[in-house]
Amino acid sequence: MSNPLISKLRISRFLSLLHQNLINRSWIFWSGLSLAIVLIYGFESPKVSFQSEYFIQDDARQHIFWMGRFLDAELFPQDFIADYFQSVAP
Repeated sequence: MSNPLISKLRISRFLSLLHQNLINRSWIFWSGLSLAIVLIYGFESPKVSFQSEYFIQDDARQHIFWMGRFLDAELFPQDFIADYFQSVAP
C-alpha cells in the first residue's frame, strides 16, 4: 500500500510543474503573437506611406516651401510665415 502523503506530494509536484509549463507556454504564445502583430504592421505602414509619388514629410514641407523664392523672387510677397521660416533656416 502506498503512503497517502507521498501520493499527495507527487500530485502537488505534478500540478506545480503543469502550472509552470502552462504559464511558460502561454507567455511564449502571447509574446510571439505580439511580436508578429508588431512586425506585420511595422512593415505595412511604411509601405502604404511610400506608395505616393509625391511623398514628403510634413516638417520638410513646412521648412522648405519658401525656397521657391530662389526661382521666383516675387513669390509669397509680404508673407510673415515664409519670412519667418526663411530667417530660421540654417
